[in-house]
Amino acid sequence: MDELSQLLALAPSTLRQHLTILAKEGLVLEESVREGVGRPHKVYRLAPEAERLFPKRYAELLQRILRILTAEDYKAVDRLSKKILEEVIAENRHLTAILDPKKRLEAVVQVLIDLGSVWELNEEGQVSLLKIYDCPFSKIVTEFPQLCQMARTLLVQLTGAEVQLIDWMVEGSPHCTFQISHL
Repeated sequence: MDELSQLLALAPSTLRQHLTILAKEGLVLEESVREGVGRPHKVYRLAPEAERLFPKRYAELLQRILRILTAEDYKAVDRLSKKILEEVIAENRHLTAILDPKKRLEAVVQVLIDLGSVWELNEEGQVSLLKIYDCPFSKIVTEFPQLCQMARTLLVQLTGAEVQLIDWMVEGSPHCTFQISHL
């Protein structure tokens, strides 16, 4: 809340009032997240109803491109996603030199954030839970499920950890959650 408050140059109480109003209007969803001891904090994200206020035609355009590629060669999307993944991994291979597994994971999460997703990382004992709230592929992944594997593979390759997808937006969850077992 403090970071957003500073970014928007609003007092935390003012920001909370605005978020409460947006939540009542159905434009923002709030979720309580507990991290260890103490009170849970709230995580806010746009409600599906709010998406129409921020028209993004990227998914539709990408879907058309992938359909055309698939019509020409049904394995083209697989090869394309593999090449993109290889490129991102190669650009970030230096992160594997970070010896502390938790710091390495945090660095990899920053890569995912830089690629355009909103993530939240929580530790629960010997595992970390990584939640994605805004996937760039969420609107087309049912047609092209191989795109979903890109984040998981990136996490596995750069962290060296065991990674499982335990919640999936496609199945109705409000976010995707990856469970990452520490080495």
